[in-house]
Amino acid sequence: MRLTARVVLVVLVVVVLGGGDGVARWTSEPGWAVTASCPRMSGAGWAASPRRPLPEEFVVAYVVRCRPGTRYLPGRGLWEAVIQERADGPAHDLVAALRRPSERPLFPPACLLVGFFADYFVVVDSSGRVVLPLVPTGLCGGPYWPVLEALRRLTFRVEGVQPVRLVESEEDFRAGCTMRHVDALRLARSSDLTPWGRRAVPVWDPPPDGLRVCVYQAARETRGRSAGSRLPTGRLRSSYVLTGDRLRALLAALDGTRPGRCPRGHARFAVLDPGGAEAYVGLGECPVVLRPEKALARRLPSAEALRLLS
Repeated sequence: MRLTARVVLVVLVVVVLGGGDGVARWTSEPGWAVTASCPRMSGAGWAASPRRPLPEEFVVAYVVRCRPGTRYLPGRGLWEAVIQERADGPAHDLVAALRRPSERPLFPPACLLVGFFADYFVVVDSSGRVVLPLVPTGLCGGPYWPVLEALRRLTFRVEGVQPVRLVESEEDFRAGCTMRHVDALRLARSSDLTPWGRRAVPVWDPPPDGLRVCVYQAARETRGRSAGSRLPTGRLRSSYVLTGDRLRALLAALDGTRPGRCPRGHARFAVLDPGGAEAYVGLGECPVVLRPEKALARRLPSAEALRLLS
């Protein structure tokens, strides 16, 4: 089945990383102080943040962006969180795109029917001055596409994760495995999967502090109620939460998977959930790993990792 592109409302918000003393370096308008960390507020609050054009003389030293996500904190449960990242400048392509004037709308809003996602970001110069940049708009009235593309091409590194709001208690997270789960490994078709390259890339970045593991016994296909289709499922066999050295051993094995040929059949499968962006592992003679971005990897190299999931 072909996927249909959806219109997505893109919200560009800004976060600041200033000097090490944590003092506000610049104010975009009276009464609004720019702080040195990701603000502890919802996306709606970020959307209301004031923005302004990039000053003509501004030279970008680095870019900071924030990604919303969820994180399991051992002993504290599952939290809504903000992941703060930094990319060193000068970010010429991003600056050039930000300085472009907005294009005059020629069509109705979102006329391209394409979903554009943008992360929350600010730019910082060598003196610690920060700017919450105003993003020019394109012909359809949405964010100017080269800004989003230039931001995507920057090389970001994670600087920290800030918990914001409790989503599930520790008890709820540990008991969060459903009695029956769709077998995504059997359901996935090769046409829906993205190529998995030779270079090792972390399954989750940053790595989780805890991972809920739900192990299922593969069952016969059952008829779906809505579409009348037959769905491969599994029945819960065991569940637990991995932390510490055992978690690090499993993550190292998952990050080291490589493509290869092997049978896709499996009698059991594990659902690995860090609080969002699940991964799946088919448990058998040739373990198959389905990464969160729907990339299929095979040959889980560590026998110890396979034992942790049994």
